[in-house]
This record gives sequence, C-alpha cells and structure tokens, in this order.
Amino acid sequence: MFNSPQLGSTTDAALPVIDMQESAETLAHLVTVIYPTIFFPPTTVDSLMALLAALQKYGMGLEVDGTLAKYRAQFRLSYLPRFLVEQACRAYMLAVHYRLKEEAQLAARALLASPVTFESCGDDMRLLPTGAALHDLVQYRVGCRDAAKAALLDGLASHDDSAWFRSPERRIPIQEPSPFGGGSMSRTVMAQECTTQRRPVRGCAQSPALPGWLATHLEYIHTKLGVAGGLALSADVEAAVFESCSSALQAHLDGGGAEYCVSCAAAHAEDRDVLWTTLAKTIGKAIAEVAFECFW
Repeated sequence: MFNSPQLGSTTDAALPVIDMQESAETLAHLVTVIYPTIFFPPTTVDSLMALLAALQKYGMGLEVDGTLAKYRAQFRLSYLPRFLVEQACRAYMLAVHYRLKEEAQLAARALLASPVTFESCGDDMRLLPTGAALHDLVQYRVGCRDAAKAALLDGLASHDDSAWFRSPERRIPIQEPSPFGGGSMSRTVMAQECTTQRRPVRGCAQSPALPGWLATHLEYIHTKLGVAGGLALSADVEAAVFESCSSALQAHLDGGGAEYCVSCAAAHAEDRDVLWTTLAKTIGKAIAEVAFECFW
C-alpha cells in the first residue's frame, strides 16, 4: 500500500504525510468510489487502468463479494470497452503492467480486430515488463484463428437443412408477367441445377458436393480468417462472414448472363438466413470459447 519504510515520514502543520505509490489522480478516483460523494471518473485508459489496479490492490483481489472487487468488475465492464475501440493495444500493455488478468483478456479479445505489430503498437510496447505477455497474446490469436477455421469446416457436415446441400430436384415458386397484362402471376417449376459444377470444399473430408461458386467462396473464407487484410476475428466476424457470403452469391447471380442460375436464386430466397447465419454463428461461438491463458 505504501512505499517502505514509513519511519520518519514528513509532516505538514503537525499532520503526518505518508508517501503512497498511487498518484494523486488515482487516489482521487479511488476515494470518490468509496465515499458517498460525486464520482470523479477516469478519462483516459491510463487513469482507468491505474484505478483498476488500485481496486485490485486494496481489495486484495480475494474477496469476490467484497465492495472493491465489485467496483472493479463494474468499471471493467462499463468503462474499459470505451477505450478498446482505438486503444486496445495500450490497454493490453497496461493490464499486463498492472497484472490485471481479466482486463488483459478483454483487451486481447478486442485486439483480434487489428494486426499486432511493432508499428501498430508503437511506444506502447515499452509498457510490457517481459516478453511472456507478448507470447501469450500471440498464442491466443493463433488459437482463435485455428478455432475459427476448424469451426467453418466441421460445421459444413451439420448444415444439411440448406437447399444447397439437398438434391436440386424440388419445386420452387417464381414470378412472371401475367399473360393478361398488368401485374404478374406466380407458379411453381422444377428447380434447375446450379450453373457451376458441384464439388466438395477442399480440406473438408465430410463436405457435401456444393455448387462450385459456393465451395470456392467457403475456401476463400477459410484462407482469410484471421489473416492480415482478410476477415478479422473481432466481435464483427459474424456480420463480416454473412456479408461476404451474400456478396459472393450476388456476384454469382449477376455474372450468370443468359445462364441465370435459377437454382441459387431460389436458394437465396429460401436458405440465405439459414446457411449464412449458421456458419457465421458457428465461427463466432468457436472464437468466444477460446481461453486466454497468461503465465505472468
């Protein structure tokens, strides 16, 4: 709590003055947390991490139901995300510096949205006490990437509720101009096979035979997951996968020309939400289940 030793501390107007390790700003945050007064909130990631470290230190981090431990959890969830959008790297380095494991995990998760290089982190790298923390971060990122790739391939065998995985011999509704003029009429026709030849996804032993364009795009996603310039494994990965697949389907339909793909056009209407959303959520769930392990 205090800098040792305390014997011989100075006095001011007969009052003892004791040196403390925390700055005046951190103590101001801490005091307004504990006492019933106007809270003096931290405005930078540095001041927030210093406050979280003080809450862990004086709360000893042992009593889960203790008041200071509750405040630390509250600030970690309500204040820290505000800084993770643009300062995730610095937040991680500060969390390691103060030995705040829960905060380091949140920052590591946020860092999945961007590459971690000496150029991107800059002077924030100086905050790392040892190289072990950087190794832990790299291992976590590798684990998330591998989990996402495995989830994409393993999930293909279980998505047989999509029409793209079933026989194309089915009836589908279509709209066409009414022969009586004014408006349109609907009827059902037999679905045609995709204009691209069916084949399995390379690298997936249990992949069914999919339309060629779809197999190609899933292979593309597999190579781009977690790769710089590809699909970042951030909280937006589900939306990114959904949007990528939808764009690939539209490109396939637009490029059909005279050979417009009736089969995939119908599947687009019937199964887009089923297939795209299921694949995206499977990947997102796999990433969320990766544990952040630190040994510092």
